[in-house]
Amino acid sequence: MFDMKKFLALLAAIALALLGITKPDIFSPELAEFLSRPVTAKLSLLIGGSVAYAAIVLFAVYVHTSKRERELLAREQKLLVKDQEIEVLNSQLRDRDRLRLLDIVTGIPNQLKWERDVENLSKTDDPDPHYQMIIIDLDNFRDINRTYGYEKGDRVIKDFARSIFNTMRRDEHIYKNLIRGENDAPIKIEERWERFYRKYTGGDEFLLTINGDQLEALGLLVRLARDLLPQINKRISEFILGSEATLSFHAGMCEWIPGHEPQEVLQRLESALRIAVNSSTSRLYFYPPMSSEEFEQQVKGSTGNPPRWNPYRDAERLFAKSTQ
Repeated sequence: MFDMKKFLALLAAIALALLGITKPDIFSPELAEFLSRPVTAKLSLLIGGSVAYAAIVLFAVYVHTSKRERELLAREQKLLVKDQEIEVLNSQLRDRDRLRLLDIVTGIPNQLKWERDVENLSKTDDPDPHYQMIIIDLDNFRDINRTYGYEKGDRVIKDFARSIFNTMRRDEHIYKNLIRGENDAPIKIEERWERFYRKYTGGDEFLLTINGDQLEALGLLVRLARDLLPQINKRISEFILGSEATLSFHAGMCEWIPGHEPQEVLQRLESALRIAVNSSTSRLYFYPPMSSEEFEQQVKGSTGNPPRWNPYRDAERLFAKSTQ
């Protein structure tokens, strides 16, 4: 690799030797004897001056170039540092945005994520989209908090949420609903992230979306109540609370209407949930309503045969309220 510093030093040494400032025998005795001859003395002065001039010019160019290179290098380093700082900030923003879309206790997506997904439903390429929305509200969860403490209550709600989340099938999603304050009003997002949610009433509502018809959504609720909930109750009784506890839930369900905003969907869901809570016969209410008999007649009318499985009948049995 070419070394400019060494080359300039060599030119300077040659120029000094030719000009007689230093002894030329530093190169070789023969060169010293040759330059000492009267015939070559003037020539050596002329060549030495030229070499010295070239060395000075090259040195000036080298110094200027080195300075500019150092400036460019310093600028590149500053830009690199800026790029790194920007990447760190972008990463922090991505993490912050991601965390804003997660429930801080259960780790599952929260209502903000649900709202984004509902807004995006209208952008789907499906020419005839069918989505069902469900809200479920755990029963007796506040009693668990009061009896066993908030720490165990958090473990119960986490076990419940993750158990459902881990068993969701394709095109089924679960979201943690926004917590509510003492007056049952939703907590603002800024306050929600500054305070621990268990200090407020509620914290036991979940939102679900199903890409399918009412029959599929009802099948999901039947699966949760019949198969998963007994497993959850057994696990939290044995490993978290240390005594028998039974979780159940009320639920409201409605079909997503294209063009409806998330708040419109949520209002319809909460309306269905209130009907279920105030009902004396069932912990489940859905729009449009249909009984097991109506479903059976509908299937017989279209196929000529009774349905092989009637989830409406299972739902009526599993969500029936005791008459005692």
